[in-house]
Amino acid sequence: MQIVEHENYNSPKRWSNDIALLKLSRSALLQNGVGLVCLSDDQFQLPFTETSKKCWTTGWGTLSYGGFKPIVLRQVDLPLVSPQRCSHLYLTRYDANTMICAGRVWGGVGTCHGDSGGPLVCEFNGKWYLEGVTSWIGLPCGTVNKPAVFAYVRKFKSWIIRKMNNALVPNIATDCGYTIDSTLKSPGYPSFYPKNTLCVYDVPIPCDEELVIYFIYFRLEYIWHCSHDYLKIRDGRNRTIGTFCGQQTGRSILVNDSIAVLTFKTDGSVQFNGFHLSFSFFPRGSATLPPVVSPPGQY
Repeated sequence: MQIVEHENYNSPKRWSNDIALLKLSRSALLQNGVGLVCLSDDQFQLPFTETSKKCWTTGWGTLSYGGFKPIVLRQVDLPLVSPQRCSHLYLTRYDANTMICAGRVWGGVGTCHGDSGGPLVCEFNGKWYLEGVTSWIGLPCGTVNKPAVFAYVRKFKSWIIRKMNNALVPNIATDCGYTIDSTLKSPGYPSFYPKNTLCVYDVPIPCDEELVIYFIYFRLEYIWHCSHDYLKIRDGRNRTIGTFCGQQTGRSILVNDSIAVLTFKTDGSVQFNGFHLSFSFFPRGSATLPPVVSPPGQY
């Protein structure tokens, strides 16, 4: 597991850039109570002026200022507060470039101690989008004109995507090849790959998109059932999409999940040139795969 903190945390103001990413050591198991939310989308206008439209936040924080923590996850709907209003309420503490506020004018409910890091989500066209990450609140919690303050996810979207793309690196071996412009090359490519190698690559897939992996070049040792050298592709639910060896140049693989996990393993026998892959993302349900031309033979 790896924590990726923002480089400018606490600058220019206290709690500015209060955001971090958590890279899991293995894929999360999606089930009842564990799901996905889409990253904020600029095509939807945030409802700062629509007091009837609420967003929601959840957390395990205290139920009142200095009070007890709940035994079950709590949620509350909150209207967004305009940047102008929030700046007026918090004067020198508010950073409009990294913060967004939500809360009821008369207080009564909201976030409190222990809710930090929780999500603020808003619904657009039947889908939920992450718009904020709980950061801080004026004390005592839930009082008049003291809305909760969240890290403004829309302002961090490019940072998030950049860090996620940079996360396309091996998490087991130390020399597992490299990525350039959404392509991945096996270690040593185009020369022979090393013996007794194990590399694992995690490829995050944006919400509402699917991934097509194209084999620009692919040549590994060929043995029936690919039991010696192979590239295995799995999705976020640990389902095997395919295990590949031999010559597979020109093949395309579709992954329709939150992440693709690629495992490259070699044994101590023969070596070949390895692989060169490209990654392309399409709106979910729109990708088409070209026909695969069978290789003339395996070696």
